[in-house]
This record gives sequence, structure tokens and C-alpha cells, in this order.
Amino acid sequence: MASSGRGTSIVGYNVQTAIDSENHLIVAHEVVNPGYDREQLASMAEQAKEATGNEKLQVLADRGYFSGEEILKCEQADITPLVPRPLISNARAEGRFDKRDFVTTRGETSIGALRSNVRSGASPPSKKG
Repeated sequence: MASSGRGTSIVGYNVQTAIDSENHLIVAHEVVNPGYDREQLASMAEQAKEATGNEKLQVLADRGYFSGEEILKCEQADITPLVPRPLISNARAEGRFDKRDFVTTRGETSIGALRSNVRSGASPPSKKG
């Protein structure tokens, strides 16, 4: 498993599992070398679909699995992926508002009001440092 440091690596493995939510059983598993999950969604979902024998499948994964290519592969295989988009903005770390500070109201086409704690006059999150 490679790390992001130059010339360094971590000796380890990344274990992927697919769980049947109804029976709470592992239906598929795989041990891979990459230390990230972005390229594992479609493979694990297809293994789970085959193991369960379902024609259609809905999979739930954390934001570490988000990849447009992987989501497309799932949809082409009649698998509905439910994966949140990653938080890639550095706004909060820089002391500004980010997407989590806003909410959208049903029926509105633009960003709704700031969350209540911000609407009450609170300032943006402070910059750590």
C-alpha cells in the first residue's frame, strides 16, 4: 500500500467487504493493495450482486468511494450507488463559509438560508493556526 510521501510506503492491505443489510452477512470480500477506496465501488458492488443473485442492487458507501467512473460502471450494471460527494473545499480551514453552512429549501432553485447557528449572527468558523 503506497502512501503520498515521496519514497515512502506503508506495509499493509486494504480489505473491502460487502454486507447484506437484511441478513447482516458478508456477501463479498477482497484484499487490495491501494490504500484508498475510490476504485473499489463497482468491483465490490458487482461481486455483491452476483453473490446475492439480485438482478438490481442498491449499494451504500462512504464518500471515500466517490468516483464518477465507478458510479457510471455501477449504473450500467443495474446497481444504484448511494455515495456522498467528497468535501474538497478548503474554505472552512481558511475561515470562510463552506457548503455545509448552507441548506437548500425544497422548491427553491438557489441556495437557501444559512444554517440557524450562522443566521443568528455567528461568524464563519475561525481559522486554526
